[in-house]
Amino acid sequence: MKWKKILCIIFLMGLSSSQSQISGVDPKVLIEIFGTPPPQQAAPIPTTTNRPSTTFSTKGLNDLIDEVFGTPKRQNYKNYPENNPGINVNIPENDGCECVNYYLCSNGTVVDDGVGLIDIRLGENTCNNYLEVCCSPSDILDRDKRLTPQPQVRRGCGHRNFKGVGFRITGAENNEAEFGEFPWMVAVLRPDENSVNTQEEKKFYYQCGGSLIHPRAVLTAAHCVKGLNSRDVVVRAGEWDTQTQSEPLPHQNRDVSRIIMHPNFKSGNLHNDFAVLILSEAMEQAENVDVVCLPDKYEIFDNTRCVASGWGKDFFGKDGEYQVVLKRVDLPAVNHAVCQNSLRETRLGKYFQLDESFMCAGGEPGKDTCK
Repeated sequence: MKWKKILCIIFLMGLSSSQSQISGVDPKVLIEIFGTPPPQQAAPIPTTTNRPSTTFSTKGLNDLIDEVFGTPKRQNYKNYPENNPGINVNIPENDGCECVNYYLCSNGTVVDDGVGLIDIRLGENTCNNYLEVCCSPSDILDRDKRLTPQPQVRRGCGHRNFKGVGFRITGAENNEAEFGEFPWMVAVLRPDENSVNTQEEKKFYYQCGGSLIHPRAVLTAAHCVKGLNSRDVVVRAGEWDTQTQSEPLPHQNRDVSRIIMHPNFKSGNLHNDFAVLILSEAMEQAENVDVVCLPDKYEIFDNTRCVASGWGKDFFGKDGEYQVVLKRVDLPAVNHAVCQNSLRETRLGKYFQLDESFMCAGGEPGKDTCK
């Protein structure tokens, strides 16, 4: 049985905070930023599960990256509204209550730390948004008294909130992630040209996903930002449901000051499909915003489980639609040689060479990043 493979890319690098060279492009800096493919005969360093805690600091970032090297076709993506009201002014006629964000209601339906169960299917909810409840006017809290998740002690990079932040969802039928489950997940957006310089509500178009690897640095795919200027890109962290701002914690938007493409990126075959976006200012650490760990250069992931997350299309090709709620799917990592041999059985042919910059994952029926 032939395996269906998904070619994922993983960034094999460490973001150093040391001073390298103020002007010009130092090859050593390129290696520190983008890493190098592991030697064919090198012995792998054993995978470790305990990673050291990292400091949420911006010190040294501008010293490390001083100069940059070197327009995707416009597509019709779903809009990202910048501002939505927190309270729905529609009052159900027969209930004598108001639809408010669930954490603004102290009627006993949620506990003191803001945690509750939220059914993302509307079902019998009289409100139009699943994050709202019908609350008696006497139980509505002021915004400065709202029930928000209690801050947790930071446990280092890459901490996944398996149970979500502020609430847990039920009724998830399409691999929806919990709110705040992947705090390093960001959305790379493009401002809508028609709303930037007008009095209209500012809107954005979804470009692709990315990972927060430093408070001021985002790792993404080079093909997503190829041909774009830094002013054409906005990064949003802490997002979950793109069509509402009723979540218990807000998202954070940052402009991009610099786009750094991998010097060996090839758009034709997507070799070295990596880019780093340097943000205009650091993201603020929160329960739904934090950095991910980066693997060691020679770390091996064969036969381990990895999780892909994002707002990507539900189907491959022109019929696919971008998602509203963040999705997730777990996949097995596949050995590079095994993946290459399987791909040689396709129309790629028996001489196909899988570049070292690719990582393979998948092969399980009905599970991939497009569904």
